[in-house]
Amino acid sequence: MPAPDARSPALGRLVEAARRLPGDKRCEPRRWPVRMEPERDGAPEQACGPAALPDPLALRRGVGALLDELGRRLEPALLEALDRAASAWDQVDALTVLDRPLAATAAGLRRDAEALRASGDPAASAIGLLALLTVGAAVDLVALLERRLATLVRLRLRGGDRDLLPDGRPFLDLPAALREAARGWA
Repeated sequence: MPAPDARSPALGRLVEAARRLPGDKRCEPRRWPVRMEPERDGAPEQACGPAALPDPLALRRGVGALLDELGRRLEPALLEALDRAASAWDQVDALTVLDRPLAATAAGLRRDAEALRASGDPAASAIGLLALLTVGAAVDLVALLERRLATLVRLRLRGGDRDLLPDGRPFLDLPAALREAARGWA
């Protein structure tokens, strides 16, 4: 196994663990540019003039706080679900982290990020795009784990490795990767 990136060891371990899962590794290449649409929560649209632009520093802090909260909530839930997998297989997918308030926070961050992305200012636009991609990826990874944990566990077991908690950590240690990424946004 190649050594994880020294700058982000948790993320590197997560990627390597995912690569070691058995199955078809082919995928369709992503076509860029991807159209980014912020989620709507029923709130009225607000003008995005220069005075209405979100503060990039506040957005950075918000993204970091969201990533940290996702990791903080996911860790005990994932550890419990993986521990339960040996005895109560049908309950392994009973993992829930994304609740309405957290989803609303993510949607608000996406709106702010989209406003910065569309601002016309290259620096603000770059921060907005990075925030959009980061929030989207983090929320989607957690949602994937919520929906497909049993499948991921079965793939791990089919691959011959029966240890779901190597060194006491989840075999797909998304909580550590999220918290590590959060430090980069602080």
